[in-house]
Amino acid sequence: MLAIGAKDARASIRLLILDSTAILISNFSAAVDTGLSASTHTAVASAFRHTNLSSWPVNSFVVASMTVQPLYGRTSDIVGRKVPYCIASALFAAGIVLSSFALNWEMLILARALCGLGSAGVTTMGSVVLTDAVGLAKRGYYQSINYAVYGGGAALGSAFGGAIVQQLGWDWVYKTQIPISSLSLVLLCCLIPAQHETIKQNSGQSRLQAIFREFDWRGSACLMLTLICLFVFLTLGGNVYPWTHSLILIIGLLTLVLAAAFVLVERHAVRPVLPLYLLIQFPACNIMVTGFLTSFINYSVLFNTTLFFQTVHLDSGQDAGFRLLVPSISFTVASCATGFIIARRGSPELTLQLGQGFLFVGTSGLVFMAAMFRTLNMPGWLYNIMLIFPIVGVGMLASSTVLALLNVTPSKDQAVANGGLIMLRSLGIFISTAFSTTVLQNIFLATINLDQYNEQQKQIIETVRQEAGELLSVEEPLKSQIVTSYQQAFTAVYALCAIDAIILITCLWRVRVGGFNKGQSK
Repeated sequence: MLAIGAKDARASIRLLILDSTAILISNFSAAVDTGLSASTHTAVASAFRHTNLSSWPVNSFVVASMTVQPLYGRTSDIVGRKVPYCIASALFAAGIVLSSFALNWEMLILARALCGLGSAGVTTMGSVVLTDAVGLAKRGYYQSINYAVYGGGAALGSAFGGAIVQQLGWDWVYKTQIPISSLSLVLLCCLIPAQHETIKQNSGQSRLQAIFREFDWRGSACLMLTLICLFVFLTLGGNVYPWTHSLILIIGLLTLVLAAAFVLVERHAVRPVLPLYLLIQFPACNIMVTGFLTSFINYSVLFNTTLFFQTVHLDSGQDAGFRLLVPSISFTVASCATGFIIARRGSPELTLQLGQGFLFVGTSGLVFMAAMFRTLNMPGWLYNIMLIFPIVGVGMLASSTVLALLNVTPSKDQAVANGGLIMLRSLGIFISTAFSTTVLQNIFLATINLDQYNEQQKQIIETVRQEAGELLSVEEPLKSQIVTSYQQAFTAVYALCAIDAIILITCLWRVRVGGFNKGQSK
């Protein structure tokens, strides 16, 4: 009996190692894509002469991702984990291939949307399968390894993205990802177990009929339409059309109507795609909002860092992209350390508090740095150091909020809660990229005061907006005037991050998370 038990234990450990390997490689692939996207979005957009619309491929990725994220969690509760996981990986790999061979700007946007559909499942199902395999109480240790791999992938993408574009061309940003995304798909199909508890079937009812009966189709449709309308509203409003334009007002009203319809549908759903208590009840609601704000701050900082250095510090695209390396490493270290601290202490309470402190100090420091960057003639490395603080805060909160939410959520809803949190994080990414771009461009135009320039100068300014690298060839005094306007615009963007950090601290003010009990181990 003891020999059989030891043999079963060794087989279980081998299976866990194989599953974890497949999950980690899958997450590494998604992380490389995230890092490359953050460091090259401006350069890629410049290649298509659309720098002022550089957020569109990013936002198409994010909006596609967040519209289906909760669906993966609930679908996996019904059909098992393997099928949605492998489908997601296949969609992600297909999107990478299509991005590599995009013939125009519109095709690139659609290809990135396909990547987003896959990436949503890759990240959601990786987290769900990991929790299934090791249990909540032990997840901190494994999550540390997961964040180390993810952070390493993001760091590689951030560090070499600018060099890839400059030396090889924009299309190689995606071609370099084809081997790893393909390997990830093969490993997931071969190694992830297919069995999982699924829904009960009534007598005489097929499994497919049971799936259709249980799945929240109406709620899923309302959620997807709401998020798509929100994407269009925030992307076009203030950037393409004025906020008072009739089209923007109609889309905004439609977004509110669809959101109300979603709430009504979810109140009566048997197995809601996103249980409403996660959005309205304390403390789950506070933790979910924290996930949104954390991503908003993180990507408002990272998404704009390369453009800040190109337009204010006058770096080349390659040098500006390389500056994301330090924040990426900082995120990895902070996330790993947080996972071990949570596992050792048995609670995310301490790391939640530390993360808030780092986030507040970091965002406040960035506002000061942006406002005084040229006035005090500050060196670029000082800005790099200041970037560490908010990213460390984000790294600590990213790990802590997942485990805090799962700790206060019933086990039957943990998969969908996980997907819901990732969706709100994606919503934070989307709104941060769309909103920060809108704020940046509108304040830039307001401070540059185009009326004082002749037609030739206006054309130069518009060229810089579309291709930031052209600023290096602009003559004085116009160059300094453009730089000053960009500096003021970035100060406003980082001030918005500081305000969000204060709101985040307020949300977590009364949240107390207990330790993990034995029932949460596996």
